[in-house]
Amino acid sequence: MNTRVAQSECAVPELSPTSIPIRTPLVATLLFLLLLGSRLALLAADDSQRVAPLLEGMGDHHHPITTDNPMVQRFFDQGLVLAYGFNHAEAARSFREAIRLEPDCASCYWGLSYVLGPNINSMMDASDLPEAWNALQKALEYKDKASPKEQAFIAALSKRYVAEAPDDRSHLDKAYADKMRQPGYSTVQHYWITPLYAMVRFGRWEDILEEPPPDADLIYPVGVWHYARAIALIRTQRFEEAARELALLEAIVADPELASITVWDLNNAASLLAIAGEVVAGELATAQGDLEAGIQHLETGVLLESKLTYDEPPTWHSPVRLNLGAVLLQANRPAEAERVYREDLEIYPDNGWALIGLQRSLEAQGKTPAAEDVARRFTKAWQNADLSLTASRL
Repeated sequence: MNTRVAQSECAVPELSPTSIPIRTPLVATLLFLLLLGSRLALLAADDSQRVAPLLEGMGDHHHPITTDNPMVQRFFDQGLVLAYGFNHAEAARSFREAIRLEPDCASCYWGLSYVLGPNINSMMDASDLPEAWNALQKALEYKDKASPKEQAFIAALSKRYVAEAPDDRSHLDKAYADKMRQPGYSTVQHYWITPLYAMVRFGRWEDILEEPPPDADLIYPVGVWHYARAIALIRTQRFEEAARELALLEAIVADPELASITVWDLNNAASLLAIAGEVVAGELATAQGDLEAGIQHLETGVLLESKLTYDEPPTWHSPVRLNLGAVLLQANRPAEAERVYREDLEIYPDNGWALIGLQRSLEAQGKTPAAEDVARRFTKAWQNADLSLTASRL
C-alpha cells in the first residue's frame, strides 16, 4: 500500500482564499446539523423528564397563580380543566409536571393534593392519601410566596386531610365544605345544593318540604331551597304557599351579590336563579289554569338556559324544554311540543325524559308509526331505570 497516497487522500485540505467559497456551504451545513443535533438532544432530554404532555383542544380556561414560568401556568390550567372534566388521574400528572418545572410552586402542590381527594363521583382511595398529604404539606410550606387568594384555597384544603386515613372521613369533608363557604368558594355551594335539584328532578316532594333551610348568608343555596319548595308546593296543590316561595326567590334573584357567585367561573348564580324563577312562575301559572302565561314563562326560561356557558354536567339541573313540552301538550299544542322535544334531543341524544315527551306529542298528532319508533327508543334508553315515566317532567 502506498502510505503517502493514503495519507494524502485522508488529509484535510488546507483552505485557501480561492477554496473558501467552494467549501463554505459544506461547512455551514455541517455546523447547522451539529447545532440541530445538540438542540434535539436537549429537547429529548427535557421530554424524557416530563411526566405529562401538553394537550390540544382543552379550551382557554385560565386561573392565574403565582409563577413567572408560562409553562407552569399552562400545566396548572390544564390540570384544573382536566379536574373539571373528572379526569383526575390525568390532572394529577399535569400538576406533577408543573411541580417538576417549579418545585416551590404552592398552588401546583395544592392542585395535586386537591385532585387526589374525594369527588362527586367517587370516594377517596386510601392509597392516594400519602401523596395528597405530602403535597398539602408542600403547599403549606411555600404558601407565603403565593397570593392571598391562593393561600385561602390552601388553608381550606388543609381541613380536608389528616396524615392517617380515618375510618370515617365525613367530619373532614364537612370541615372542608365549611371552610369553602367563605366568599370565592361558590362552586362548592353549587355542588352542596345539588341534592335539592335532584329531589325536584325525581319528584321527592315531601322530602323537599322537610329539608331545613341553608344558612341565611348562603344566598344562592337559599334561593335553590325556595325554588325546590315552590315546585313541591305546586305539585301538592298548595298554590298560595308556592306563590310566597316564588316571591322570596324573586327577591334573591334581584340581589346584585348573586352575579359574583359562580360555578367554575363559567355561569353565575344570578343566571341560574333567574331560570329557576321562570320555571316556578310557569309551573304555577299552568297549575292555576293559565296555560298561556305558563308557556310564556317557560319559553323565557328556555332562552335563559340557552345563554349559559357549556359545562359538564350541565349547570342547570334539568332542561327547561322538558317543562315547556309538557305544558304545550296540556295546551293541546302537540306539534310545538314535538319541535321542543326534538330540539332537546339534539342536545341530549336519546335521553328518556325527552323521548317520552316526544312519543306523547307524536301520539297526540296521530303519527302512529313515528310514535311507535320513539317508544322503542324510550324502552331501550329507560330499561335500567327504577322510575316510571309518563311525561317529560314529574
